Amino acid sequence: MKLLQWMVPVLALTSLSCAVGNAQDAERGDNVLQWSWHVEPTEDGASNEVELVLDAQIRPGWILYSSDFVPTDFGPRPAKIVIDKDDERAAVGDARPVGARRGTGKDLDGEFAYTYFSGKAAFRQRVHYQEGTHAVTGVINGQACFEESGLCTLVKQAFSVAVP
Repeated sequence: MKLLQWMVPVLALTSLSCAVGNAQDAERGDNVLQWSWHVEPTEDGASNEVELVLDAQIRPGWILYSSDFVPTDFGPRPAKIVIDKDDERAAVGDARPVGARRGTGKDLDGEFAYTYFSGKAAFRQRVHYQEGTHAVTGVINGQACFEESGLCTLVKQAFSVAVP
């Protein structure tokens, strides 16, 4: 009986420790996003242009802010796709998020609106390139947050994708 009285608190502390450890692992931000990218022909079939598609699988409990909202001084940072611009390639227009949700929040400046993804994210960016270009390269910058605690981390992912 004394052994059982001693084991119950130990098992309870062990369970609590594992739960706290799992929450900390989830909050740490490791492997929040798993990116993939590819190019597709443009809808209008324009020569020397492709549609760059960036997809992300988002870790459960996390959100990724989208690219189509105006940031406030103290609010979330929108995602931004930066194409390595040179004589060979350049972005055409702004990145377009696919399937982003709308949200609102409050900060020191008052109420603000934003868009975000949970579960998965997709961005499309039209890119013009010169003959002889072999790849579209660049980086996507953004912000991801763990909803339960509000912990946020900045996101920066380089990409390189071959063009046809």
